[in-house]
Amino acid sequence: MNLQDDKSLASIAAALAHAPGATYQEIAKAIGVSRATLYRFCSSKDELIHLLHRHCIARLTASLHEARLDEGSPVDALTRLVEGQVVHKELHAFLMEFWSRDIETDPELGPACLAYEATLDQFFLRGQREGVFRVDIPAAALNESLGGMLIGLMEGERRGRIARASVLPIACALILEGAMRR
Repeated sequence: MNLQDDKSLASIAAALAHAPGATYQEIAKAIGVSRATLYRFCSSKDELIHLLHRHCIARLTASLHEARLDEGSPVDALTRLVEGQVVHKELHAFLMEFWSRDIETDPELGPACLAYEATLDQFFLRGQREGVFRVDIPAAALNESLGGMLIGLMEGERRGRIARASVLPIACALILEGAMRR
């Protein structure tokens, strides 16, 4: 099993998000590999968590760029953005569980986090300038609201409270109806 591929890393992220205090043995069992295989991949849980931080940030940043936020209407771009983020719900769950302020100041991870945030702020500013999003709510607040809402909806789906097919339309409706200029 190649633990470097996106699917395997998402499985590891999901296992850790579900059981943050899991031992290496428990993580290995959850993803269907031996403890030795997991140790060969990463020699410690701390190393594994750091590797997952890098992977999550890189993958979610790539998804952000794939959404082409500067193309088309802000509403269409928002839909592409939410679609791309929801696909990576395991990564969001991991980041929610293992996020720390240290990541933002880490010389390797911090710049990517700040760039991700700035890209979304610029997207919401574009929507405000084009008269689509409300101007009485700062772009940064729209950005934070979208992130929090997505995490909440994805967690509701994981717990079986929200249907998987409903996450995208609910997220878009909530952000647009709350963010749309009236």
